[in-house]
Amino acid sequence: MAKSLILNIPHSSSFIPSEDVSSAFLPHIGSSRFIDALRHPERNPASQKRDELIRQELLVMTDWYTDELFNHCLGMAVITPVSRLVCDTERFSHDSLEPMAREGMGYCYTNGSQCQVIKQFNDEYKDEILWRYYAPHHIALTDAVGDSLLSSGSALILDCHSFSSKPLPYEKIQNNDRPDICIGTDTFHTPKSLSSLVQKFFSTRGYKVSFNTPYSGTMVPIHYYHKDGKVHSVMIEINRSLYLDEASAEKNSEFKNILSDIFDLEMLLTLSKIQ
Repeated sequence: MAKSLILNIPHSSSFIPSEDVSSAFLPHIGSSRFIDALRHPERNPASQKRDELIRQELLVMTDWYTDELFNHCLGMAVITPVSRLVCDTERFSHDSLEPMAREGMGYCYTNGSQCQVIKQFNDEYKDEILWRYYAPHHIALTDAVGDSLLSSGSALILDCHSFSSKPLPYEKIQNNDRPDICIGTDTFHTPKSLSSLVQKFFSTRGYKVSFNTPYSGTMVPIHYYHKDGKVHSVMIEINRSLYLDEASAEKNSEFKNILSDIFDLEMLLTLSKIQ
């Protein structure tokens, strides 16, 4: 019997809601908590400066089209509905546990891709973001894993991402020689058979593949993290230059080929017997 995948897609959205009014983005780039800069541009110079900053951040920080590339209705997709500039559901909820919090990039960002400060807020704001966006994502992911364990005795999470072809200033690894595909693993939740299957699949199709470079690890709900070995997880990061123009985020002519390859991989994973 084929297994279902659980797709964690945390960074595909470029949506920044505008209905919430409070101070978050710094005054010199705007005064509202959330700005939908792409859909509701404003005309005064301060707003234009703010909107341009947000556009640039969205351009480089969004995992463009990963909700389309990975979501083939072969399993349960858990997709964060807002931009990671609002809430990064991939982070730990406690800053003391999250290494990127030291860079101003915990679940609620203060800093942007250039290591610049872009937002300011208080604990009340952070709590609101936690319960409005972060908690629902993780509850849905945890429930999906629980349902899979009940129905089949195991669970397989595919952590779905893309990355810039050139390292961004906030990244730890600044090597310009980047792979086409980065496979992220966890010592407890990624069986060797799983990582080898994914590596062989991409290599056979001509992709340059690396493990845990430039990004490492893979998503597992905290309820199961390093507790249940029947929960398997692997992260797949796709070099964006393979499928889009990074200057505009427009799909290129190879998009359909990448889409097809990811579909084939997911079909293979649903039929595989990973121990």
